[in-house]
Order: sequence, then C-alpha cells, then structure tokens
Amino acid sequence: MESLNELIDFISVDTRLDIKTLALHHILSLTGNFESRKLLLSNRKCLKSLIDLAFSKDEQKAINKDAFFSLINLSADEIDAGQMMLQSSDLVQKLLDYILDENSPFSDTSCAILSNISRGKRNSQIIFENYFVDSNNNGGKSKPTVSLAKLLQVFCTEKFNKTNNLDYLAPFICNLTQLESVRNTILNDSIILQRLLPYTTYSRSIIRRGGIIGAIKNCCFNYDYHEKLLLSPDIDLLSRLLLPLAGPEEFELDEMEKLPDDLQFLPPNKERDVDPDVRIMLLETIMMLCSRKECRSYIKDKNAYLILRELHKWEKDEKALNSCEKLVQILIADEPEDGHENLHQVAVPEELSQKFYEFEKQELEKNFE
Repeated sequence: MESLNELIDFISVDTRLDIKTLALHHILSLTGNFESRKLLLSNRKCLKSLIDLAFSKDEQKAINKDAFFSLINLSADEIDAGQMMLQSSDLVQKLLDYILDENSPFSDTSCAILSNISRGKRNSQIIFENYFVDSNNNGGKSKPTVSLAKLLQVFCTEKFNKTNNLDYLAPFICNLTQLESVRNTILNDSIILQRLLPYTTYSRSIIRRGGIIGAIKNCCFNYDYHEKLLLSPDIDLLSRLLLPLAGPEEFELDEMEKLPDDLQFLPPNKERDVDPDVRIMLLETIMMLCSRKECRSYIKDKNAYLILRELHKWEKDEKALNSCEKLVQILIADEPEDGHENLHQVAVPEELSQKFYEFEKQELEKNFE
C-alpha cells in the first residue's frame, strides 16, 4: 500500500514529465485488475490526480489519453462508478462539457466514461437530476445547463466532432432511459424518435446501433405509448424493428403485400443484423409491443410472422432462437379470454411455466416444419 501511495504521488500535474509518464503507465496497468482498482479508488488523491491529468490542456496528449483510459477502467464497476461521482462532484460536468465541445479530442473517451458511470439506475438518476435541465427534481448545487434535446441533437449530427464519432453516447442514452421521466421526454417528442430510429440499421457501429435499440426497448416499458409507436406513420416502429431481422428471402405476392412497405421487395443481398444480442433486443421489443390486444392485432395484420418464420430457419444462436419462438407463439396463439388481454398484467403461475414451455416447443416445431 505504501508503494502504491508513492506511485500515486508521482501522477501529480507538477511532477516531471518523464516520471509522471512512467507512473501513469503503471497506474493504467493496475486499473485492469479488480482488486487494484479498489485500492486505487480508496485513495482520494488518485482519482483527483487522474481527472486533473485527463482534462488538463497543458499536458501532452499521451498523458491525457492514459489518464482517460485509467478513468474508463476505474468506472467499469457500477459501485466503483458511484464512488467516483461521490469523490469528484465535477467529473460528470467535465465529461458533458467535453462531449458537447465539437473540437474536443477526447469526446469519445468522455462518452465511454459517462456510459460506464450511468450503467445502474441509481447512478443514472443522480446524473439526470443533477446535470440535466429536463429534471424536475434538481438537487445539484449549481444550475444545470445541459438538456436531453441538446445531447440527442449532438448525437444525431453527423461529424459534429470531426475527430470523434460519439458512438458511446448511445449506451449512455440507453442508460438514461431506465428513468421513466427520460422515456416520457423521448416518447412525447416525435422528432426525437424520428431522428433515433434510423440507427436500428446503422451498420458502421454496433455500439451506436445496440445502444439505441436498447433505448427504444426501454421506452416500450411505457405501455400507454404502444399504439402511438405502432400506428403513427411518422414513427412506424414495427418496420424499424423487423427490417434488421429480415433476410433476402422471396415471398409469394399475396404474402408480401401484407408486410409493411419497407419490408417489401427487399434486395437479394439483404442481410440480417449480425449481432445476436441485437437480434434478441429487437425480438424482445416486438414482444413487449404485443402486450395489448390492439397492438397484437396490428402486428399480426402486418404479417410479422412471415419475417419471424424465415428468421427462425436461419437463426443459429440458441438464445435468439428461443426469443424468436416465444414471440411467434404469442402471434399464433388464440387471443386470451376477456379480462386478460393485456399480457404484461397477467401473472403466470410458476408451476405451469414448464408445461407451457413444452407445449409451445411442440407447437413451434409443427409450425416451422
């Protein structure tokens, strides 16, 4: 511990460059180990020195970079991330300032740290309530200046920062949508939704694509908005969710005409989303949209089953296959009896779950033969 404290003393901004560089390299290597991270965070001076080095415009870029990457590693654990916010009251504001600065060379690393420290719902709530003007429960000492709309505008502006891509803003946005107030803000603004939806097929970054699909899935926990999401022609969420699941298969004309317009006449080189976790999120989101009878009927009428049938034939990932089967079972099953139409309000007794699973499996095998 004594040698570690001595090492931390050497990462001060006032330390000679060569000594500081070597000490920072050692600190960075230590942040890759769980126990070492705990030790480093137990020394308040360590975090302060790393933040000072990361955001200092007088330091060499290599020093800034190593300090930023050390902070990324230190924030990997949710509890540690919460501790970092407690130890440094201005860390989040510094990160937001760098992200919103179109000339910042470290916007991406700032996004990654912010994504890490906002992972848990409690941490997201602290960040939103203390640093965003949208919050009605601001508990910070200083008046926040960042709005959710501004952050989303920056995220959706191509080449906002010419040297950074801001892809890691997507998981941060996803983390914020753990909060109902954030979900309501997004869902009540069709323009925000329209700007986010194209990223469901964004091929250049799995981070950006997955983060936004995760945010959309979280927004679907607000069940009262399902009809708007499905029926509004400006949003047309079902098409956005089905398109990444669709392949190049050809269908009979009468089958295809029932599909949403964007799912008709797909090219022979059409590919499905390559990431199984993303496919699972897409399937689970559609499943959530099936919670109400009116929405289920709409999804059935749009022949979503056709896309899912071909996906099931193609899918190799076991978890994604299971998600596909669950969704198909909802679509092909008879409608529940009166009073049980809202599936998210119906509790299934645990002792019946296994029986239902076996029955569903047998039925699905018949349907996909």
